[in-house]
Amino acid sequence: MAKKSKEFQLGRTYIRTAPAVYSNGHKDYSYTYTGLVIDRVNEDGTITVRYPKGSPENQYEVVARVLEKAFNDGQWILLSSVGRSSRTTLHKWAGKRVRMTHPIEGNREYMKREGVQLIAATRYHVVIKNQDGKRVIKNCKYTNPEVWELVE
Repeated sequence: MAKKSKEFQLGRTYIRTAPAVYSNGHKDYSYTYTGLVIDRVNEDGTITVRYPKGSPENQYEVVARVLEKAFNDGQWILLSSVGRSSRTTLHKWAGKRVRMTHPIEGNREYMKREGVQLIAATRYHVVIKNQDGKRVIKNCKYTNPEVWELVE
């Protein structure tokens, strides 16, 4: 069964909700943590994208790139909607400090005793304010509530 392609509003910034899955089963988590502006959906099913102005990935020049067909699969939402639909177990701690109980893929950054402020948690993303005060979007690997605990 073929995957349903996404109807994009061209020129808007989107973020992925799940990894792209290639025909060999490989999962690609690219773009699940940062937004992309969708410029065009090409006739062959590929997508032409660019990083939005002002993003860390777009500091020097705007470079368009073409994403493979595996990324044209309906697993995109508008970046502005991240954190809005937040009826998850983890979201009950929004506004409070949390920390990870064990690392995800070796990432120990959020295991520190003082924790980080949880802004929002959805099925697809966790939005936190890191130690530098910057808003950070973490992908679906971080949405498991069993990985987090409330900092007292």
